[in-house]
Amino acid sequence: MFEKTISAVSFLAALCLCGMASAETIALINPSFEQPAIGKIKTGFDDVTNDVPGWENGGSTYTDSGVESGGTSGDYLAFLKYSDDSVIQLTSHAIAAGEQFSLAFFSRNTSNQSTLRASLYYQDGSTRETMTAEDIVLTGTWTQYTVTFNANDLPASIGKQIGIEFNNVTVGASTWLGIDDVSLETTVVPEPPSLVLLGLAALGLAVYHRRRV
Repeated sequence: MFEKTISAVSFLAALCLCGMASAETIALINPSFEQPAIGKIKTGFDDVTNDVPGWENGGSTYTDSGVESGGTSGDYLAFLKYSDDSVIQLTSHAIAAGEQFSLAFFSRNTSNQSTLRASLYYQDGSTRETMTAEDIVLTGTWTQYTVTFNANDLPASIGKQIGIEFNNVTVGASTWLGIDDVSLETTVVPEPPSLVLLGLAALGLAVYHRRRV
């Protein structure tokens, strides 16, 4: 009977945790840069004539960055020149306590050795505040990379909208890099006190069941 009680506790605790730690995909606009699908755009992502849906210029200098053909799964990709500013997308998702974010994307260098800075940020009024940033030295092969962040590590971000930023930060060379198939997921990680309460609740149910039997 004691073994049955322990089994019931384990089962109920696992069931509760599975329900609380489910992953959610955050909606992105034009995540693989397929739009507007009219050919190469090299004057940034807020081109006056041909805007790239979902994505915006992160600065003001764009001499040879935008979208072009040659994507990993579709027909297009984003490309960034080393001396140009970043590309960003602010999502509609409001950051909540306990959220673990996972940014995934494919990237490669398209000319010489390139270094990509992939960042997650939150929007504070008109200011982008970086939550985490990772510099990745790319190869000539499309490779998927992941950047993660836990909202509890930066309480100031909670309640703010989360955004994505990519920048070519290569120094001292004429380089370009490609980006494609971007995705962003969030998982709510239960707080330790919540885990204790769940365990106690499960134990109480099991003991009650044992007494009735």
